[in-house]
Amino acid sequence: MSDRVILKALASRPKSLNLDSKGLVELPKAIGQLGECLRNLSARNNKLTCVPTELDLLKELSQLNLGNNEFETVPLCVSHMSKLEKLHLYHNKISSINPVCIVGLHQLTTLNCNGNQLQQLPSQIKFVTNLQVLSVSCNCLTGLPDEVTLLPRLRQLHCDDNEIVSLPEDIGKCRLLVKLYVHKNCLETLPESIGDCLMLEVCDVSSNQLSYFPRNLQLLNKLKEFHFENNPLLPRLPVPSDQCFEVLCLRELATRVLVMCIRDGDARASHVARQQEDIWSSVCHAGSCELCGKPYINSWLECVHFVKVGQVLPLASDKKQSIPIRAPLCSYQCFNSEGHGYFGVVEYHTDSSYHSQL
Repeated sequence: MSDRVILKALASRPKSLNLDSKGLVELPKAIGQLGECLRNLSARNNKLTCVPTELDLLKELSQLNLGNNEFETVPLCVSHMSKLEKLHLYHNKISSINPVCIVGLHQLTTLNCNGNQLQQLPSQIKFVTNLQVLSVSCNCLTGLPDEVTLLPRLRQLHCDDNEIVSLPEDIGKCRLLVKLYVHKNCLETLPESIGDCLMLEVCDVSSNQLSYFPRNLQLLNKLKEFHFENNPLLPRLPVPSDQCFEVLCLRELATRVLVMCIRDGDARASHVARQQEDIWSSVCHAGSCELCGKPYINSWLECVHFVKVGQVLPLASDKKQSIPIRAPLCSYQCFNSEGHGYFGVVEYHTDSSYHSQL
């Protein structure tokens, strides 16, 4: 049957060819003869494990759908399809993506690899600079490469139902991101930089291991759908502290003073700090106490305050439920002051380590 379809296609020189659900175990080699005219090839719902080398001739192809087959690797012919805009490889048995297959796909806008066995994405994904929709749901991913944040046109990221333990710290570089689906993973925290995704309208982080949300969540003024159910969020319960002060190392104290001077506009302090790379790095990454506004470097108290969703996300549908928002404090003095409404998270951070002291 497929041969008859190809013979008919050779006569009419079509732009689209549909070979869906025909029980194919291989594609006819004659498809290569359609290289100058074919723009859309769909061969989903078959039993394909490989494709003939003649598909290398389909250099004008803009859409390729090989979903629901039995591929274990991405067909190498894809690397020759430089005009490809949409590539669907969902529901196969693909465990890895050969970087050679994607580095030349500069026109690709949609990559759908849902329902495979992917354990990681190649760092070379950064070369697919026109990518707008990246969908890798229902795989075996434990993380995403940092290079995902180098996709300047990314608008949708679907990576739900994996085993992802953290998102790239610089996810905020995806400034055009509109939809983020990371539900059914193993996330314990969300990066602070998510607040830089100012175009975000849909964010689904349900069914993870989140206990609270980043401070910058409240910057997402366009967020309309925020799904966070089935997470072990912190309860609104007071945590007493019998400690009145902490012992800070000299470096922490000195750097805090230096940061305060720089923030006050002291040009000399700024000049001195820039002379040593490690000190300047500490200055640039200094945090600010949620209560008093003073800086901290490597030692702080992890706290949260509870706010209604509608207060931080005015467009979100569920406005009345309260959620814990991260609110680090610089000292026990701030924590023990009265009337602030901040709750301790039972960890005191010092030099990037945890100590149960609250």
